[in-house]
Amino acid sequence: MSEVRSVLSLRPDLGESPVWSREEAALYWVDVRKPTINRFDPRTGANREFTAPEPVHAIAIALTRTRRLLAVLEASLALIDCESGAVKHLTRVVEGVEDNLNDGRCDRAGRFWVGSKARDWVKPIGGLFRFDPDGSLHKLDEGMQLSNGLGWSPDNRTMYFIDSQPRLIYAYDFDFAAGTVRNRRVLVRIAEEHGLPDGMTVDAEGFLWVAQWNGWRVVRYDPDGKVERVIRMPVSKPTSCMFGGPDLRTLFITSCTMRMTPEEMAAQPLAGNLFALDTDVRGLPEPHFAGG
Repeated sequence: MSEVRSVLSLRPDLGESPVWSREEAALYWVDVRKPTINRFDPRTGANREFTAPEPVHAIAIALTRTRRLLAVLEASLALIDCESGAVKHLTRVVEGVEDNLNDGRCDRAGRFWVGSKARDWVKPIGGLFRFDPDGSLHKLDEGMQLSNGLGWSPDNRTMYFIDSQPRLIYAYDFDFAAGTVRNRRVLVRIAEEHGLPDGMTVDAEGFLWVAQWNGWRVVRYDPDGKVERVIRMPVSKPTSCMFGGPDLRTLFITSCTMRMTPEEMAAQPLAGNLFALDTDVRGLPEPHFAGG
């Protein structure tokens, strides 16, 4: 396995939600607070920015004839055409006063899952929602403080979900046909000195790769929650990760500069960059949203 390398130096405020497009051989990602949606071509190193109408917390590629992205906005979901700038609002998920939406991801049936969080990261008012291709919205769980990364085991029997503030990675029993979860249990408790678990992805062997915000690291956990390896990062705040590249063996890692002091920024000149790591394992193809 290679060393972590910086592949894009934009110093975004809050880089998040990397999504690999197999069709375009490109990585989409967002700067939540700018706000922009970005398309990075690893072959050329070129990054294209699309201005978003409001903060975009997560994205998924939609299966439509036009290349649109399903975008998680502050309180609602929308389809955004990055070429024309057209926005089609789909559904409002939360009120958006004391809470807002955060990370989201598609399951392999093309349903989109998204979590919400308390704006103060303290009140347990966040929830877990499923948005179906037919436009229906379903609430599956509640009581979260800072909903974050999601993922599924390769056999679709387990769903993983992160609540960052209490530093917990949950596992659920997942009914793929019904799109439901049950039996939530704690898979991993993150020690305080290792920061907050943030975004995540699952590889083809069923191991979890979790970015640890304020922890200077990305950790690979086995399906039982045991640490298999620790990837030391050159920045304190990695935010999320996603496998890409022609053989899905490159781990792309976003990071941020949010809540960093000028002294911290000076000490971390790579903070906010997009990073890549060539690994010895394969990722899983990222599902598309089946609606739109």
